[in-house]
Amino acid sequence: MGAFRDQSWSNRYTAMGDAAEAQCVAWLDSNDRGWVRYGLDRPPLRMSMLPEFIRHTPDFLTSHSLVECKGFGRDQLGKIKIADWASLISWHKLHPVELFFYDQHNERCIVVPFDKLNQALAHRDKRIQNDQFNDDPPKPYWAFPADLLAELGETHGSITTEA
Repeated sequence: MGAFRDQSWSNRYTAMGDAAEAQCVAWLDSNDRGWVRYGLDRPPLRMSMLPEFIRHTPDFLTSHSLVECKGFGRDQLGKIKIADWASLISWHKLHPVELFFYDQHNERCIVVPFDKLNQALAHRDKRIQNDQFNDDPPKPYWAFPADLLAELGETHGSITTEA
C-alpha cells in the first residue's frame, strides 16, 4: 500500500488519526486528566458544508485544555493544515489548546502548548516549513520538525494501548 502520505485521500481517511488518538487517550488517562471526545470523528456528514471552525474542532476536551492529535512519520514533520491552524487560533481564544503529536517510528509522544508553537511560527523559526498536501484541491500546511516540537513541549514514551 506504500507510505501513508502517498495513499489516496479515501484510504488515508479510514485510519487517519486513530493511532495518535489512541496514544493521546492513554496519555490523558495515565496523567489522571479526565477527558471527553470533542471533535468530529469521521461523522456521517458532508464536512464541506460545515464552517471551518466547526470542521476543525479539536479532538478532546479536558478541564485543562482542548487537545488536537496529530501523527507524523519517518519524515519527522508534524503537519498541520493552514485551515486547521486558523481554527486552532480561534479555539485557543476560548480555552487553551495543546497539540499532541504521536511519533510511531520513534515510539514517543510530544505534547506542545499551542501558544508556544504559534509563537515559533510568528517569529518565523527557520525550521518551520510551508508545503501542501497533493489532494484535489491541494491543501497547504505548516510542517514542524520533531526537534522543534520536542524543544517547545514535553516528550513522553509511547504508552501501550489495548487494540
